[in-house]
Amino acid sequence: MVDFSVFHGGREVHLIGLCSYGFNGGIRNVVTNLKRTRNLMFFKIIFLILLTIILSEVQSCDIQLKLVSETDKEVEVQLIIPGLRLKTEKLSFKKKGERRLVKVQGKNCFSDFWTIKLWKKEDGNWVLAETTKRKLDGNGWIQFRIDDIPRVSMLNGFGVINSGL
Repeated sequence: MVDFSVFHGGREVHLIGLCSYGFNGGIRNVVTNLKRTRNLMFFKIIFLILLTIILSEVQSCDIQLKLVSETDKEVEVQLIIPGLRLKTEKLSFKKKGERRLVKVQGKNCFSDFWTIKLWKKEDGNWVLAETTKRKLDGNGWIQFRIDDIPRVSMLNGFGVINSGL
């Protein structure tokens, strides 16, 4: 048995191998395995870099926004998605339990904050009650609830990245 040290990547690595007269295959095998591991790690890093580039180029979203009213007050909701240059019409909710589904498809969904505007009716006029900003991206669905306060809050979702302010 032979124990010797080698400096590899700035660290000292102890190699232990069998060594006898005319045969030092044990040490050679350890060194060869060390080189193979280094080469394999190099190819893994290259693969991950290429995968990241490909996924960032194909970055598209397919999101279903499910809006549910849990208030008896009349409210309106509007979505503004700057990354897609999209602005929905105002979605009207007149009673508790009403639901709306908005499908959003495109690229660069996560590039800028989405704006969710909520209006409430006061004295016959529509007044801006709340403005929420979020970043959403992915392929899936997300559900928002409209409360009595009124405010928009997220309930749950699947396959969607959500980052809010």
